[in-house]
Amino acid sequence: MNKLSCCLLLILTVISYAPSVAYSDTGRHEITETTNLAQLGADSGKTRRPILLLMSQEDCPFCIRLKHEILNPMVLSGDYDSRIIMRELMIDAISEPRGFDGYELDASIIASEYEVRVTPTMLFLGPDGKELTKRIVGINTVELFSFYVDQAIDKAVQKLNGD
Repeated sequence: MNKLSCCLLLILTVISYAPSVAYSDTGRHEITETTNLAQLGADSGKTRRPILLLMSQEDCPFCIRLKHEILNPMVLSGDYDSRIIMRELMIDAISEPRGFDGYELDASIIASEYEVRVTPTMLFLGPDGKELTKRIVGINTVELFSFYVDQAIDKAVQKLNGD
C-alpha cells in the first residue's frame, strides 16, 4: 500500500469513528436556566411532560460535572425533548424567579420550600410543582447515573400520564 492510500485509509477511519454532533430540535445544546416555574408548569400541563428541575449553584463542582457528563448530552441528543422538560434553577442567583404560583421569590426560598439542602438535586415535577417521583440528590458513579436518571424520568412520565 502506498503512502497516499495509507493516508486516505487513516482519514476515512478517523472520520467514521469521530463522534457526530447532533442538535436537538430546539437547537439547544445544554440545559437551560429557568426564571419562571409558573410557565414551566403551564408548558408541562399542556404537553403532558413532567419537569426535570436541576437545583444547582454557580460554583458547585458536582453540579458542573452532572451538567457536563449527563444532562447536557441528554439535551444535545434531542431524545428527551418529547418526554420531559429539563431546566435548571440556580439557587444562589440574584434574580427572583417566579414560583409555580406565579409570584416572584428568592431562588433560595424555592429551594427551601422543596427542602433542597444539597446541590445538585434533581426534582421530577408535575405541572403543579409537586414531586412525581423520588428526587436524585448528588452524583455518584457516572457510568450508572444515566440509568437512574432514565428510570426516574420513566416513573415521572408514567405517574403524570396515569399509566
